[in-house]
Amino acid sequence: MMKPLTERYKRRETTTGDLNTPVTFYKKTDDDWMPGETTKEKLYFCMAEMYQASVKDYEIVNTTNAEYVITILIPAPRESYLPKYDHHFEVDELMYKDVVFNLQSIAPKDDLLKIVGVAYGS
Repeated sequence: MMKPLTERYKRRETTTGDLNTPVTFYKKTDDDWMPGETTKEKLYFCMAEMYQASVKDYEIVNTTNAEYVITILIPAPRESYLPKYDHHFEVDELMYKDVVFNLQSIAPKDDLLKIVGVAYGS
């Protein structure tokens, strides 16, 4: 007799070895030096697990002009950093060089935070 699917399926756990992509979170601030110029204020740096966004993540994004949509898992920063939707992040990965992601979704997942990031096309 076959076991039910819930007993056969083992959810993959994220371990510290999977957190191998550097991610920097920052906030854009207006600089009075030149009109329209913005600067970046670094808020938090950590290692993350990065993977392609799922269909459910795309439904959360609900946009047609998104150039990149990725999902990252970061260790829960507790009091050191509280992500907000007006923050941005960059991934230190060759494929995403100079791509700035907006935080679209933030959700706790065990001792991690699941963040869906979106970079919009021109």
